[in-house]
Amino acid sequence: LHLNMSGFGRGHAWVNGHSLGRYWLLPRATGPEAGARPTQALYHLPTAWLEPPPSGVESRTAATDANVLTLLESHGAHAVDQASL
Repeated sequence: LHLNMSGFGRGHAWVNGHSLGRYWLLPRATGPEAGARPTQALYHLPTAWLEPPPSGVESRTAATDANVLTLLESHGAHAVDQASL
């Protein structure tokens, strides 16, 4: 399982209290791909870090509410709240 962080600016990602790592963009001033590119786009998310759905629950929403993705964006970056996985 991977988390794609290519659309984010600069910060730190956490899942259920486990650190996935820091993410940030590197500037590219020239060339056909001018702009910013991520230092790493895909972050491995160990399934052992995810909470299993409660027994007897078959709803996808109820199963994913137990897992929390927290993004701590640096100053000047986009504001992001916690989200359920």
